[in-house]
Amino acid sequence: MRKEIYETKKGIGLRLMSLPVVFLTVMSLMACPIIIPPAVHYYETRDAYVASVTLKVDAEKVYSEVVSLAEQRQKEGKIKITNEAKQILFLEATDGAQTAGIKVNKAGKGLSHLVITSDIPKDKGMSKKLQKDREQELAVRIVRDVCQALNQNCTLVEQ
Repeated sequence: MRKEIYETKKGIGLRLMSLPVVFLTVMSLMACPIIIPPAVHYYETRDAYVASVTLKVDAEKVYSEVVSLAEQRQKEGKIKITNEAKQILFLEATDGAQTAGIKVNKAGKGLSHLVITSDIPKDKGMSKKLQKDREQELAVRIVRDVCQALNQNCTLVEQ
């Protein structure tokens, strides 16, 4: 009988000692999404450059920020808003050389997926490097501006 009681106490002791390890593991896993910043996926298609990111912000709030930033840039004379569809959370703007379409999708409760597509400018006189920098700047810069305005620390991942 004493042997059974000893073994039971030993088993409980081991279980109790493992609780802090389990607790710390769970807390670490829960903290990972907070530590890892949203990744901005940036890639080139045949006709355009695409930048996308999933944010931990409601889609309506992201779209509101996109519109606010676009209106501010339009007042500064940097861009012109060419199309806006609030019902589907879509905005299109141009800087004179490129046109960018910005679409915000709901990705779950408190999540949104932002996709920006910018066309390739037709300027034949530009060097390839200057042209690529300018293209990247439009699609990626919009995403970076939105991330910054929403206090999201986004990182660029080129594919």
